[in-house]
Amino acid sequence: MISRVFIAGVLAMASAEEQFPFSPYTSYGWSAPSGVDSMSRNRPVEARTPLQALSNLVAAPEKESMCEADEIFFSKDVKNALIQTRQTPEFDGSNTKIALKRGVKYMQIDQPFSHQANALSLAEVNVLDPDEEEEAKADDIRRKIREKHQWSGSRIAEENNARQMELVKEAQSLKANPAVSIDAYYVNMDNQKERKNCLEHQFKDMPGSPKPTRFPAVWFPDRCVKAKTNEKYEECLKEAELGDCFEAGIDYSATGTHGTQAHSEHKIRNAVISNWCGHKRLFKQLEEAHNRSEAPDYVVVLEDDVVLDRKYFMKVLKDFTANYPNRDWDMVQLDPFGHKDRKDFVEHWRGKPVFKPTADSQCSQYWGFHAVLVKVSALHRINHWMSINRAVPIDWLPWRMPHVLAYSALISRNPEATLTGGAVVLPQYCSAKVMKSTIG
Repeated sequence: MISRVFIAGVLAMASAEEQFPFSPYTSYGWSAPSGVDSMSRNRPVEARTPLQALSNLVAAPEKESMCEADEIFFSKDVKNALIQTRQTPEFDGSNTKIALKRGVKYMQIDQPFSHQANALSLAEVNVLDPDEEEEAKADDIRRKIREKHQWSGSRIAEENNARQMELVKEAQSLKANPAVSIDAYYVNMDNQKERKNCLEHQFKDMPGSPKPTRFPAVWFPDRCVKAKTNEKYEECLKEAELGDCFEAGIDYSATGTHGTQAHSEHKIRNAVISNWCGHKRLFKQLEEAHNRSEAPDYVVVLEDDVVLDRKYFMKVLKDFTANYPNRDWDMVQLDPFGHKDRKDFVEHWRGKPVFKPTADSQCSQYWGFHAVLVKVSALHRINHWMSINRAVPIDWLPWRMPHVLAYSALISRNPEATLTGGAVVLPQYCSAKVMKSTIG
């Protein structure tokens, strides 16, 4: 039997961790343990149970983290709200349950985000205090540096004029009609009904109960796992009519490992490329709908295990798409987890940081493709890029593809963010099976 003292301690930890949606290492100022390769995009090799995480709270950290805490990047008021929420969580124990399965304890809590921080963000008044004025000056310097070293590439250069005309047209359209339309899609395997039910229930809880559209994930045949060579592996996939998934080939090094699982390379690769392909086919379908004038202005594409802020999710997205003044983006990665590097910081929007994702330093960790906001008018560029680049893990796309931003919007969470320690949290009506990785 679990003692009440233990449960109380873990619940307190779980609520604090959920209300402060950052990496556990960031929250406690520690560096990642040896099982985490912070220089690569791989996940921790082993997930720790809440009991192990609780014991680590009283253990002395081996060394200080060299990366800045994530809350540093938020504006003063939002940062203070997040810190206050972490210390005194907005937590209602009546909506909590503990699921025990094979010795792993899953904390399921209904309030995974700081509503206070989101309320402050959307009600932000454009009056800067002296500290924020200095920060604004620094933002301007960084912006000028970025203008001097603009994203490059032959494809971007060739389409630069057309892109500028497109951005002007978009700005004029927004000025004439600021009411934007956003549709939600999620990629889901046919056998993952728990994930489907969990995600759709979250949308039912949102104001107006918007309905997301399910897009069937792509199943890669198990027989291809047994291929003896990479050439035979590709032949097997093409025989299964999956050649469109890797038009420019496969990055075998990138797709053969996944830190949370320990399986054969091709078994992991099947799942990694399947995830890439599901999004690739969805983007292609949406582009074709746009060409027929049947698509919305924007789509938010979700993975089926994402945890959303049901109160603020659509509200924050509509505000960003309608009002964020920098229109020069094709895709926005929402709430990536892992450390952030100050050199990647672009500016604040509603007190929350906007970054240009990179992968060139220990602290540039833009992990997770659990929620991305996409301009439908830009899908032809996204699809072209995916057709001329080798298949990689889908969450590599934000830092490899041009014209992508990352926004710490405080509205979505990837369950893998908790694999490095702390409690695993879900809405109380979701099955604990949602937390299990399907990669591998």
